[in-house]
Amino acid sequence: MEHCKVCGQPTFTDASSVNWEGPTRDSSECEPPPQKVAKLAAVGQLTLPAELWTEVFGSLSAWDLLKVRLVCHRWRKLVNGSSTLRGKLVVQFPEFIMMDRDYAPSNLPPASIVTFSRAKIATVGSWWTSFGAGVVHLTMNRCNVLLPNMLSLLKLTPNLKELHLSDILIDTIDEAPAMADFRMEQMELLHIDLNYHGQNLGVFLELCPNLKDLALLCELCSDEFKNLLLQLPSYLRKISGTLESLQVIQTEHLLAELCSLDLPKLKRLYLNKCEARCKNNRALVEICRTYPTLEVLDIEDVSASNEMILHEVGALLPNLKWLAVKVPKAPGIQPSLEFTPQLRHLRLKGSTFVYPEPTFASKCPYLQELHLERVTFQEPDSLRRFLARSPNVRELHLEECKLGYWSCLLTAIRTQKQLRRLTLRYLTVEDAGRCCIDYLDNLTTLELIGFKVHQQTMVELFTMGAGSLKQLTMVGLKDTLDFEVVDVMCQKLRRLSQLTIKNCALSKEHCKQVRERFGSVERLIVVEEVWPLF
Repeated sequence: MEHCKVCGQPTFTDASSVNWEGPTRDSSECEPPPQKVAKLAAVGQLTLPAELWTEVFGSLSAWDLLKVRLVCHRWRKLVNGSSTLRGKLVVQFPEFIMMDRDYAPSNLPPASIVTFSRAKIATVGSWWTSFGAGVVHLTMNRCNVLLPNMLSLLKLTPNLKELHLSDILIDTIDEAPAMADFRMEQMELLHIDLNYHGQNLGVFLELCPNLKDLALLCELCSDEFKNLLLQLPSYLRKISGTLESLQVIQTEHLLAELCSLDLPKLKRLYLNKCEARCKNNRALVEICRTYPTLEVLDIEDVSASNEMILHEVGALLPNLKWLAVKVPKAPGIQPSLEFTPQLRHLRLKGSTFVYPEPTFASKCPYLQELHLERVTFQEPDSLRRFLARSPNVRELHLEECKLGYWSCLLTAIRTQKQLRRLTLRYLTVEDAGRCCIDYLDNLTTLELIGFKVHQQTMVELFTMGAGSLKQLTMVGLKDTLDFEVVDVMCQKLRRLSQLTIKNCALSKEHCKQVRERFGSVERLIVVEEVWPLF
């Protein structure tokens, strides 16, 4: 029997376990390179304790950890026994598998993260008993399973902490749904996201007595799902001592119930839209009054049409760090929004109305992400003044916004010295305009999608990010990438690692020039065809 040169333990010869249901590789690829073995041998004369080996292996990728498991018995046991190392291992079962009595996968690594997609689960085999014991995160997407089989699978997954169910069909044999005879004490997160079906989901709520994160979403509410929402307040009372995050479809009944519940640890609240919009705006204020410790609030889909309500919402939450809100629809309103100085993320979503410069009752010196959607800036300098209140913005997203001049946008952007990511999507700009150029030394990602922009403006954008830009995406910029723009892009953007160009009407000559200049980047996508934007 061969022995490991590193720890002296017997080695494994089964290299196939590295590639479960994957492409075959030569077994020599599973051995550490000679230079790595030499470095390991030089460390403590190979007498490192298990704790230090675990720390060393912690810097390896998932694929490298699979190789480490093949070296010897000691290292295999070490990886298998470490929750930190197992947390890097992911098993994604092939789509459309049928888990019946004959299904028994071999050489599965002890993964913590497992995904089923479009699978049919007819039974739970004995192989899942040992494998399921190590699963911590389970995702099931578009799967078909009987409720008794689903409960059997979960019962054999005692260490599960996160369960994601997306478009899953759970059926029963009898008219009465099966009842669970166990509880998942360690479960902290339950996310259910459906397109329509919502039957037999109540049993999952009763399974989890210690949930911290709950999401119940359904794009088209069925009667079963609406009944589940009616039962939700009763369940929330059972987990009131642990619940920290709630994402749910907002209804008149649920908003009223939330005002009366006592959820002392609730920090994150996401209210999503449903078929019938809720118009109880005062309930939003009462919710904020009930839960002043909220740090995250997403009411982007709530029809809060009263400007004073938005002012109250912000003023009642002193710890607010993340806010997504829809601004009033009525024309002529100049929202005066009260934001805590602790705010880190702000998303303002407007409509197709004139939206003048918002007035902030307080500054946001710590704001790092700003998303503006469907916002119209009438005054030429309003966007710059808007951004001047937040000098530490690292990500700026403008989508379907209207501006008078490109110079207004560029002048506003150049004041953001900490800006790392800039996304411009479907903008409407009346004129090109010109402005003085300044470098954005921290800008690494630039996305330009679906609008018409003057060639000189493109040159100015490239110049701003010339020193640091690593990822560039351009989609739907017709009649923009002429010879001058392509030439400047090839000369100035020397640090690009990812470049995507689609539907930009590039000539064959320009495509050739781009491929020659950026052929060595990690990811290069250049699509010459032009298709209409919808």
